[in-house]
Amino acid sequence: MVRTTLTARGELGSSAAGAQDQACRWGTPYGTGVSARDGRRRRLRAMLGLRRRRDARLALIWDEAVERGGQRGPHQVGRWRTCECLGKVVKHRQRARRGTKVLVRWEADGVTTPAWFWYGRPPVGAYVLATGQYADGTQEDESVFYVEQGAFRIVPARVVKAATRHRRRVERSARRAAANRLKTT
Repeated sequence: MVRTTLTARGELGSSAAGAQDQACRWGTPYGTGVSARDGRRRRLRAMLGLRRRRDARLALIWDEAVERGGQRGPHQVGRWRTCECLGKVVKHRQRARRGTKVLVRWEADGVTTPAWFWYGRPPVGAYVLATGQYADGTQEDESVFYVEQGAFRIVPARVVKAATRHRRRVERSARRAAANRLKTT
């Protein structure tokens, strides 16, 4: 006789009568002697380990973006001078067939200015590392940062969150190591 059971993971398992291959009587996939709570803890630790490694990789990407474009805003460089700048897309202002005008808050100084992305539509909330020139706009007598065609990279907001998490984790472990050194001496 074959008995079908539902395991803790939500998988269907079957076992012959009297034999307990993968699922024990309580439906846990961990077998006898291991509680479901211990199994969940193991999986959680494994996921956190993967998250730590992923956060470390994403922190490197964010640090490179800040190093390349986070020193100066486009209006600090001057008009008609090409620069590479890092900013966060605040809102879309105008959409056209040939590009998008967006409001960008530049990371270097926090100033929000319009930027025109030729043939591109960066999503709201994302960070952009853009190469272009700051010049007079065609409408409304405003200065606009004109991003060269295809000369921008999008850094998703999740990368910034992961970098912040990683930085906090590193600082916390450094504080713990310093406290342990004080205890031992």
